[in-house]
Amino acid sequence: MRVLTALQMHEATEKYEACIDKDEYFVHNRNISQPEVIQAALAPLFNSDISKIQSYLQLATQPEIKQIFKEYTDEAIARGVFGAPTIIIKKTGEPADKEYLFFGSDRFEVIAAFLGQPYSGLIPKNSSKI
Repeated sequence: MRVLTALQMHEATEKYEACIDKDEYFVHNRNISQPEVIQAALAPLFNSDISKIQSYLQLATQPEIKQIFKEYTDEAIARGVFGAPTIIIKKTGEPADKEYLFFGSDRFEVIAAFLGQPYSGLIPKNSSKI
């Protein structure tokens, strides 16, 4: 997570988060606390630029990154986050500080109902993607 924090400070992180968390851990059952696993996961995204990947692995060990990650963690705990994915919803017309937390990737239908929106599934029936 500190590597992702370092990437967030210098890169657009969405694609990296999916690669490290979802693919390496959930799909391939690899130990994402190991530097070689993170390096292998980032290699295709950085065109195998090992020096750039190594710089982010090194940056993740720096006190500044550790402190920023601690602050992110403290904020998540204060907001009631307890796992991933946690989805935070704010409803239009409600106070800006009013948040609703939903936990789990299987909650999209519940979130749609909560917001009064239709839900056609993760891959709509009329989609050409399978």
